[in-house]
Amino acid sequence: MELEWPAPQFLQLLPHVDWCPLPRHVVDAYGDNWTSVDNLVVNGPFRVANFTPGDRLVLIRNPTYGGHFSGNVDRIEFILDRPWEEVFELYKEGELDVIAANLPRIQELALQYPGEFVSAPTLQTALLSFNTNRAPFDDKRVRQALAMALDREGYAARLGPQAARPARGGWIPPGMPGFQPGINLPFDLNKARRLLSEAGYPEGTGFPEVTCIDGQLAAEWLQESWKVNLGIEMKFEAVDTEEYFQRLSDGFDAHIILHSLAAVYPDPEMWLGIDFRPFRAPWEETVRQMQERARSSSDPEQRLERFKEIDRFFVENAIFLPILHLRQSGLIKPWVKRLPVSSSFMSIYSFQDAVITPH
Repeated sequence: MELEWPAPQFLQLLPHVDWCPLPRHVVDAYGDNWTSVDNLVVNGPFRVANFTPGDRLVLIRNPTYGGHFSGNVDRIEFILDRPWEEVFELYKEGELDVIAANLPRIQELALQYPGEFVSAPTLQTALLSFNTNRAPFDDKRVRQALAMALDREGYAARLGPQAARPARGGWIPPGMPGFQPGINLPFDLNKARRLLSEAGYPEGTGFPEVTCIDGQLAAEWLQESWKVNLGIEMKFEAVDTEEYFQRLSDGFDAHIILHSLAAVYPDPEMWLGIDFRPFRAPWEETVRQMQERARSSSDPEQRLERFKEIDRFFVENAIFLPILHLRQSGLIKPWVKRLPVSSSFMSIYSFQDAVITPH
């Protein structure tokens, strides 16, 4: 492969699912239907036995797999698209062996199931994106005021340490190269109210109705914080993943988007090197030039520092507001042994090492 610019993160990209080999002869033979259960060819530790969209995915051990397989699991059933409370009931009845935790319930689950609760850090950041093309968020003072009116430390404490840590830096989470603790805009109500007043909205007076698109993460806390601390009413609109990406590709129409980003490889280019053109923002050209400078550097330290400059630019200008660094948590039955818990919690690459004891 010939790379267009120095890419020290290149080897970290190769284990990602996007780089898995595809069976060309099957794709050529069946076209779009090559992924059906009858036609699908895989080279991993498990193969698909049955897939019912919206219900379940069944995997069985792949007899032709030649790699390391130290566990004793022959069959895996994934329950799909069920309300979390329904999944939790199945777990309590012993019908499920492993479940991911619901964020608001993590602290409760950790106390109720101390012997079954597991938690692992992730390279995942929950953040706000301000639409700098729409008033009042075309004014940096407004964006900074909203950022400084949020007590992220208090919110993280409410969720519990098993669920999240407050974002004290930028996009880049702890554990990833480029993390910069202390660069975030601090919780400062006096300064937040002063900035909002300077922007023409003393105590929130005259502030227009604004809408935030969210995935139901932190919505109530944000509404409460901005209403109590700044006198601002915020309307939240929950959308599913498909609609979120569609609306983003059509143009960033909402005032704010509340979302989380998870890194699939531990390098700041994963986030800070993405294409920001869909935002159609006045700062996009500045960031693109900063990205080009970072990518063109053959010195790893210089490259990292240039990506850190992009992170500081976003934080200082309150374009993106990091809120939390999330953890992955869940419950695992005592009879499931040696199931490695990774940042993706239930990685398919971990089940080949899992052991289930008689129960």
